[in-house]
Amino acid sequence: MRDEQSLPLAGVKVIEFTHMVMGPAVGLVLADMGADVIKLEPVHGDKTRGLPGSGAGYFPAYNRNKRSLCVDLKSPGERAAVLRLVDGADVLVENFRPGTMDRLGFRYEALKERNKGLIDCSEKGFLAGPNDARAVRSVGHECQCVECGLVEKQFIFEVARNEIAIIQLPRCRI
Repeated sequence: MRDEQSLPLAGVKVIEFTHMVMGPAVGLVLADMGADVIKLEPVHGDKTRGLPGSGAGYFPAYNRNKRSLCVDLKSPGERAAVLRLVDGADVLVENFRPGTMDRLGFRYEALKERNKGLIDCSEKGFLAGPNDARAVRSVGHECQCVECGLVEKQFIFEVARNEIAIIQLPRCRI
Protein backbone atom coordinates (compact mmCIF):
# COMPACT_ATOMS: atom_id res chain seq x y z
CA MET A 1 0.00 0.00 0.00
CA ARG A 2 1.31 3.43 -0.92
CA ASP A 3 1.59 6.35 1.46
CA GLU A 4 -0.68 8.92 -0.24
CA GLN A 5 0.69 11.88 1.72
CA SER A 6 4.29 11.30 0.64
CA LEU A 7 3.55 11.40 -3.10
CA PRO A 8 4.45 14.59 -5.02
CA LEU A 9 0.89 15.46 -6.12
CA ALA A 10 -0.82 14.63 -2.82
CA GLY A 11 -3.57 17.21 -2.24
CA VAL A 12 -3.99 18.07 -5.94
CA LYS A 13 -7.55 17.54 -7.21
CA VAL A 14 -8.05 16.66 -10.89
CA ILE A 15 -11.33 16.45 -12.81
CA GLU A 16 -10.90 14.21 -15.85
CA PHE A 17 -13.20 14.40 -18.91
CA THR A 18 -11.39 11.79 -21.00
CA HIS A 19 -11.73 8.67 -23.08
CA MET A 20 -9.64 6.20 -25.09
CA VAL A 21 -5.84 6.21 -24.51
CA MET A 22 -4.38 9.70 -24.43
CA GLY A 23 -6.71 11.21 -21.82
CA PRO A 24 -6.83 8.34 -19.32
CA ALA A 25 -3.03 7.96 -19.59
CA VAL A 26 -2.52 11.55 -18.40
CA GLY A 27 -4.94 11.06 -15.51
CA LEU A 28 -3.21 7.79 -14.65
CA VAL A 29 0.19 9.47 -14.31
CA LEU A 30 -1.30 12.21 -12.13
CA ALA A 31 -3.13 9.64 -9.96
CA ASP A 32 -0.04 7.48 -9.61
CA MET A 33 1.79 10.57 -8.39
CA GLY A 34 -0.82 11.09 -5.66
CA ALA A 35 -3.39 13.43 -7.23
CA ASP A 36 -7.05 12.83 -6.40
CA VAL A 37 -8.38 12.17 -9.91
CA ILE A 38 -12.13 12.06 -10.48
CA LYS A 39 -12.90 10.54 -13.87
CA LEU A 40 -16.25 11.63 -15.32
CA GLU A 41 -17.85 8.89 -17.41
CA PRO A 42 -20.98 8.82 -19.58
CA VAL A 43 -24.20 7.68 -17.87
CA HIS A 44 -23.70 4.06 -18.93
CA GLY A 45 -19.98 4.05 -18.11
CA ASP A 46 -16.83 4.38 -20.19
CA LYS A 47 -17.03 2.29 -23.37
CA THR A 48 -13.68 0.71 -22.57
CA ARG A 49 -15.19 -1.00 -19.50
CA GLY A 50 -16.76 -3.59 -21.79
CA LEU A 51 -13.94 -4.31 -24.21
CA PRO A 52 -13.64 -8.04 -24.90
CA GLY A 53 -10.58 -10.25 -25.35
CA SER A 54 -7.22 -8.53 -25.18
CA GLY A 55 -8.94 -5.20 -24.46
CA ALA A 56 -10.59 -6.52 -21.28
CA GLY A 57 -7.87 -5.14 -19.01
CA TYR A 58 -7.77 -1.74 -20.67
CA PHE A 59 -10.10 0.15 -18.32
CA PRO A 60 -8.59 -1.02 -15.02
CA ALA A 61 -5.05 -0.51 -16.34
CA TYR A 62 -5.58 3.11 -17.44
CA ASN A 63 -7.94 4.14 -14.66
CA ARG A 64 -6.35 2.72 -11.52
CA ASN A 65 -6.00 5.03 -8.51
CA LYS A 66 -8.91 7.17 -9.76
CA ARG A 67 -12.40 7.73 -8.49
CA SER A 68 -15.16 7.59 -11.08
CA LEU A 69 -18.53 9.28 -11.49
CA CYS A 70 -21.09 8.58 -14.23
CA VAL A 71 -22.86 11.78 -15.30
CA ASP A 72 -25.05 13.10 -18.08
CA LEU A 73 -23.23 16.28 -19.08
CA LYS A 74 -26.29 17.41 -21.06
CA SER A 75 -28.53 17.36 -17.96
CA PRO A 76 -28.71 20.80 -16.28
CA GLY A 77 -28.75 19.32 -12.78
CA GLU A 78 -25.83 16.99 -13.38
CA ARG A 79 -23.91 19.72 -15.22
CA ALA A 80 -24.36 21.94 -12.13
CA ALA A 81 -22.97 19.14 -9.92
CA VAL A 82 -19.94 18.81 -12.20
CA LEU A 83 -19.41 22.58 -12.06
CA ARG A 84 -19.27 22.34 -8.26
CA LEU A 85 -16.58 19.65 -8.61
CA VAL A 86 -14.62 21.87 -11.00
CA ASP A 87 -14.96 24.80 -8.58
CA GLY A 88 -12.85 22.85 -6.08
CA ALA A 89 -10.39 21.38 -8.57
CA ASP A 90 -6.79 22.30 -9.32
CA VAL A 91 -6.62 20.73 -12.78
CA LEU A 92 -9.12 19.90 -15.52
CA VAL A 93 -8.06 17.29 -18.10
CA GLU A 94 -10.06 16.71 -21.29
CA ASN A 95 -9.48 15.20 -24.70
CA PHE A 96 -12.69 15.83 -26.62
CA ARG A 97 -12.78 17.19 -30.15
CA PRO A 98 -12.28 20.98 -30.37
CA GLY A 99 -15.47 22.80 -29.36
CA THR A 100 -17.05 19.90 -27.46
CA MET A 101 -16.37 21.32 -23.99
CA ASP A 102 -17.81 24.66 -25.13
CA ARG A 103 -21.00 22.98 -26.41
CA LEU A 104 -21.40 21.08 -23.14
CA GLY A 105 -21.16 24.31 -21.13
CA PHE A 106 -17.61 23.80 -19.85
CA ARG A 107 -15.72 26.45 -21.79
CA TYR A 108 -12.36 26.96 -20.06
CA GLU A 109 -12.64 30.74 -19.94
CA ALA A 110 -15.96 30.45 -18.05
CA LEU A 111 -14.56 27.80 -15.71
CA LYS A 112 -11.54 30.02 -15.05
CA GLU A 113 -13.90 32.81 -13.95
CA ARG A 114 -15.39 30.44 -11.37
CA ASN A 115 -12.04 28.97 -10.28
CA LYS A 116 -9.14 31.40 -10.81
CA GLY A 117 -6.44 28.80 -10.10
CA LEU A 118 -7.77 26.13 -12.47
CA ILE A 119 -5.15 24.60 -14.78
CA ASP A 120 -6.47 23.39 -18.14
CA CYS A 121 -4.92 20.31 -19.75
CA SER A 122 -6.62 20.01 -23.12
CA GLU A 123 -5.26 17.11 -25.17
CA LYS A 124 -5.91 17.00 -28.89
CA GLY A 125 -4.74 14.64 -31.57
CA PHE A 126 -4.60 17.40 -34.17
CA LEU A 127 -4.60 21.16 -33.65
CA ALA A 128 -5.20 24.03 -36.00
CA GLY A 129 -2.28 24.71 -38.29
CA PRO A 130 -1.22 24.10 -41.87
CA ASN A 131 -3.68 21.20 -42.11
CA ASP A 132 -6.67 22.81 -40.38
CA ALA A 133 -9.17 20.25 -41.70
CA ARG A 134 -7.57 17.65 -39.43
CA ALA A 135 -8.25 19.65 -36.25
CA VAL A 136 -11.91 18.59 -36.16
CA ARG A 137 -11.24 14.90 -36.81
CA SER A 138 -11.02 12.25 -34.16
CA VAL A 139 -7.61 10.71 -33.94
CA GLY A 140 -6.45 7.43 -32.55
CA HIS A 141 -3.06 5.94 -31.88
CA GLU A 142 -2.81 4.39 -35.34
CA CYS A 143 -3.54 7.69 -37.11
CA GLN A 144 -0.89 9.47 -35.08
CA CYS A 145 1.69 6.77 -35.83
CA VAL A 146 1.01 7.02 -39.55
CA GLU A 147 0.98 10.82 -39.55
CA CYS A 148 4.30 11.21 -37.76
CA GLY A 149 6.06 8.58 -39.87
CA LEU A 150 6.46 6.03 -37.09
CA VAL A 151 4.80 3.39 -39.25
CA GLU A 152 7.63 3.82 -41.74
CA LYS A 153 10.02 2.59 -39.04
CA GLN A 154 7.93 -0.43 -38.07
CA PHE A 155 7.83 -3.80 -39.73
CA ILE A 156 5.18 -6.44 -40.19
CA PHE A 157 6.18 -10.06 -39.94
CA GLU A 158 4.23 -12.20 -42.35
CA VAL A 159 4.16 -15.95 -41.97
CA ALA A 160 3.50 -17.81 -45.22
CA ARG A 161 4.46 -21.36 -46.22
CA ASN A 162 6.54 -21.73 -43.02
CA GLU A 163 8.72 -18.80 -44.04
CA ILE A 164 8.91 -15.46 -42.29
CA ALA A 165 9.13 -12.43 -44.54
CA ILE A 166 9.82 -8.93 -43.25
CA ILE A 167 7.76 -6.33 -45.07
CA GLN A 168 8.54 -2.65 -44.55
CA LEU A 169 5.44 -0.48 -44.74
CA PRO A 170 5.61 2.59 -46.99
CA ARG A 171 5.13 5.98 -45.39
CA CYS A 172 1.56 7.18 -45.68
CA ARG A 173 0.12 10.69 -45.58
CA ILE A 174 -3.38 11.30 -44.29
